Amino acid sequence: MIRGVATVVRNMFAMALAATLTTASSAMAQDEKARLFASHALALRKGGVTAEAGALAILAQIPGMPGVSVAELWPPAFENMIVKLGRLRSPAPVALYYNPLLDVAVFSLWQFRGDQYRVASVRALPGERLADAAASVTLQPSWTRDKAGPMAALRDIPAGRLASFRKAHPAAALEGSRDGVTFAAAADHMRAVLPRLAWNMAMRVQWAAGSPVWLDTTLGRIDDALAARDAAAIRAGAPDTDAATASALARLPAGFAAGLRLDMTLDAGGNDRLVVASLREDGRLYVFALCRLSGGSCGLRRLFLTSLIE
Repeated sequence: MIRGVATVVRNMFAMALAATLTTASSAMAQDEKARLFASHALALRKGGVTAEAGALAILAQIPGMPGVSVAELWPPAFENMIVKLGRLRSPAPVALYYNPLLDVAVFSLWQFRGDQYRVASVRALPGERLADAAASVTLQPSWTRDKAGPMAALRDIPAGRLASFRKAHPAAALEGSRDGVTFAAAADHMRAVLPRLAWNMAMRVQWAAGSPVWLDTTLGRIDDALAARDAAAIRAGAPDTDAATASALARLPAGFAAGLRLDMTLDAGGNDRLVVASLREDGRLYVFALCRLSGGSCGLRRLFLTSLIE
């Protein structure tokens, strides 16, 4: 009798152990697939920045893409893309590429085929429509015209956009996504995105032509101030910079200033101009510089450091 009970217990233990090992093995397989998906999603961002042929072919599939070169519109926008992933362990995970400066997003639905993930569908949309598909859209990003100040708006608005994505597509969700947006609606979203992409491209054309005339000198002053990596030197170069910001800028890694790329120039009211720069591979950390026009020069007044960590 006792022997029989012991046998039953051993069998139950073996079954439980086998079930546990099977579950653990399945979880490990899901984790491995999630890592593979993340690597593919990040590779698309990199390919978008470098205008890699495979990435451009995917972006060309966006409904409503106009008859212009994909390589002209999208690579500049991808330089500032933040990548957010959803439903990582599901059969149909999603990746969002969000540019906070332009308030533009690319939504992609993926599927596992063969031994790798491939984009099943892709569409573009303005940030306003991440939460509300029928939201009205302005020609330029709303943060650039915010009365409370563009820096605060640039922190708050992207946080809200990305929160909407996380709510719709939780990272831990096991159910695959189904993109219910029709081709016509997606094309309409792309038409709303196009003015912002065109504005972004037009700025770069102007810079390449040497316009505005004050820009090169101002960029040199910004580089010199940051390269010093000294709070006192930063405040000497941009006298309205507060002590805390100057100290934070001075502590940035060596070579940070050399890696900065110009993202945007904005009219900040009156004779003031705002210059925005960031690292090409990062969409979260930005340096803002406020300068004041006088003649053909724009004297550097203040530096800001903004981190978009949601």
